[in-house]
Amino acid sequence: TKAAAAEMKNRLLQALADWATVPGGTLTERLFDLLGQRPTAAQEQEAARLFARVLDAPGGLQIQTIHAFCQGLLARFPLEAGVSPRFQLAEERTAAELLAQARADLYAEAELPGRELELRWALEHFLLAGGETRLDELTAAILQQRAAFERALAGRGVVGVVAVAEAACDLATGETRERVLAAALAEPALAVGPLRQLCQLMAGGLRSDAEVAEGMAPLLAADAGERARHYEDYRGAFLTNEGTVRKKLPTKKLATAAPELAALFLEEGERLVALEGRLAAVALVADCRALFTLAERLLTLYGQRKAARGLLDYADLIQATAKLLDQPGQAAWVLYKLDEGIEHLLIDEAQDTSPEQWLVVKQLTAEFHAGQGAHEDRAQGERASLARTVFAVGDAKQSIYRFQGADPAGFKAAAAHYQARAEAVNQRFLPVPLSHSFRSVAAVLRAVDRVFALPAAQAGVAAPEAPVSHAATRLGHAGRVELWPLLQAAPRDPPDPWALPLEQREGQDPVAALAQSLADTLAGWFAADPLSLTPAHPAWLASKGRPVAPGDVLVLVRTRGALFHALARALKRRGVPVAGVDRMVLPLQTAVRDLLALGRFLLLPDDDLSLAEVLKGPLGGLDDEDLIGLASGREGLSLWRALGERQGLKPAWREIRQRLERLLAQ
Repeated sequence: TKAAAAEMKNRLLQALADWATVPGGTLTERLFDLLGQRPTAAQEQEAARLFARVLDAPGGLQIQTIHAFCQGLLARFPLEAGVSPRFQLAEERTAAELLAQARADLYAEAELPGRELELRWALEHFLLAGGETRLDELTAAILQQRAAFERALAGRGVVGVVAVAEAACDLATGETRERVLAAALAEPALAVGPLRQLCQLMAGGLRSDAEVAEGMAPLLAADAGERARHYEDYRGAFLTNEGTVRKKLPTKKLATAAPELAALFLEEGERLVALEGRLAAVALVADCRALFTLAERLLTLYGQRKAARGLLDYADLIQATAKLLDQPGQAAWVLYKLDEGIEHLLIDEAQDTSPEQWLVVKQLTAEFHAGQGAHEDRAQGERASLARTVFAVGDAKQSIYRFQGADPAGFKAAAAHYQARAEAVNQRFLPVPLSHSFRSVAAVLRAVDRVFALPAAQAGVAAPEAPVSHAATRLGHAGRVELWPLLQAAPRDPPDPWALPLEQREGQDPVAALAQSLADTLAGWFAADPLSLTPAHPAWLASKGRPVAPGDVLVLVRTRGALFHALARALKRRGVPVAGVDRMVLPLQTAVRDLLALGRFLLLPDDDLSLAEVLKGPLGGLDDEDLIGLASGREGLSLWRALGERQGLKPAWREIRQRLERLLAQ
């Protein structure tokens, strides 16, 4: 983010300024902490000079988001990039508004008679599948993954994308559900004769066999053109809801009497499993066709809306920059101008860099490994063979998937790209694994490593050839990991529907049980005799050399739900000091509601309901009898006027009236 970039720049400049001003002995200590060894005199001189060199550098030290870099580059070369010289950045809120307008244009186009029949079909396809809300979510997702859609559509269009999908699913061109079903339910693919015999035999069998026969009969009795209407019932006769062949049918008695027909049941079931897979492939291609039809038109309309206002969104910045740096002729001029200011490139959070962003980075560094990478050393004012560097920091395990098109695999591909280029010109490529953790203690890291040593846990996190392994920098810090047994609710017998609810049945809530177990454990720690504690005991705080106290414990929960509140109650019952609920919904708190009622009354004194709430609450102190006595028989007076004009007011009522009048005056 921009804020993070500014923070990094401020910290770095502050550190360099300190190096330039601190005494020599202090600088030596700081460089020793940084380098891990005693610095040389030359290194100390270089460190003291760095601040001045950064200040004198053309353009200063650039630490910025990749979007900010691209925005600045496009502002310098708008004509070369093919963008408006006065373009403005569309923030997320503006982009959402433009998308909503483009979506409205899309719906309007589909309503035009005789036009955009394909677009109308695509909209109906998703409306029938998920409704209007789901369609809005889909269009938002299209914009989020716009680069991927544009790459797929480039040079081939919707027809080409559908052709690729059909080939991947092993389908003929233009295959439809109707055609697939017609072919599968026609003879000889459908063994009508033997299946009718099986149906008749099962109809006279046990109840389960007879129910299956009821599902088979309509399709087998129908003409070839009408069989598709009965397919779902026919399918249900052979397959389970999970799409597998029923294993307990036909029943054992029937299978013994007619083993060949029982084998036919299994054969037909397996054929229907394959048919379901083919129908799923047809549905997938139809979804693909509808999705890319919507995406193609929506992105066009969205682009027109932006162009009319001279706007570029964040994805446009990346794409326009990549296009600018990839243009023959013009790209060389842009890179020449940029080359005056780029000697080293550091990429942070590289695992979340998208393919388009990597393309920009590769184009910026295309000349870094050309020949010897000769570059001018401005400090010396002469040409020198100075190696320009690319430094990428990232960890695929920490990738925020789908974040601006994040591609963890692209990080590895980029590493291979730079390794090949560096080795081609005899330059160094140093892969440094990020195995040290600065946060957790060794015990926690060992537990993490053991979990991710399991193949089932590695999927999407680590490759088998690169197992997860961590080293703790917090040496000597104590830690402990305990795995507690999983708590599950005990099965309960259903109550007798005719029994009167006169007795309370005990139940075991896993959430309450876990909260109670945690509370008991913590209470046991705090009640332990300090003299009997050993360093290995969980109640001993090794980092402080004393028994653990309530203020040392922090219980982490995923959400502030049932367990959070149950644990707070359990700890309070055990007498354990606990901070409790530190978040609340203010308008739902009684005290806040009383003050809101007072505010409503002060804004509108004739608001009888708000005044009644004030009088009944702690600000008024009236009970039900007082309020009824005041409110009844008013003869059209508001409650506020009745509080001041009615005869025989109690002294307490008069005091309340005076207090409220002072508030009204204020």
